[in-house]
Amino acid sequence: MKAGIGMVCAAMLLAGCASVCQLSNVAKLPSSSHGKLTGLALSTDQNQMTGVSRGSIKLAVGASAVLHVRGTDEKTKWFELPSSVVVNWKCDKEVEVTPKSGSLVTVKAVSPIAAAAYVTATTVNEAGQKIESVIQINN
Repeated sequence: MKAGIGMVCAAMLLAGCASVCQLSNVAKLPSSSHGKLTGLALSTDQNQMTGVSRGSIKLAVGASAVLHVRGTDEKTKWFELPSSVVVNWKCDKEVEVTPKSGSLVTVKAVSPIAAAAYVTATTVNEAGQKIESVIQINN
């Protein structure tokens, strides 16, 4: 009888240790590898995740380019924007942006650009700060 109780206690102890070990592994899951959203980086390269945000694009009338927007943190590290972050786009009359929101848009020159036209991506971070990034469009 005592051996039976000892076996049950040993089994409970092992089960308890296994549960603690599993919880310890969960607690060690890595946090996000970037800081807080402080800026937006624009690129025409879907794979670009470092470097300098694109400042301008040359487009003839009727031509288009795809823009990808990434988040940047306080150390200017680029990261994919979470789906909860809404990016809205606005543009000058010489160009059109479709869709008007999202992290992937198409910019098309619809009429001749005299000097330059601008496309602006805007979002709000968790702290409620408005964040913008502008790209210049030339013919």
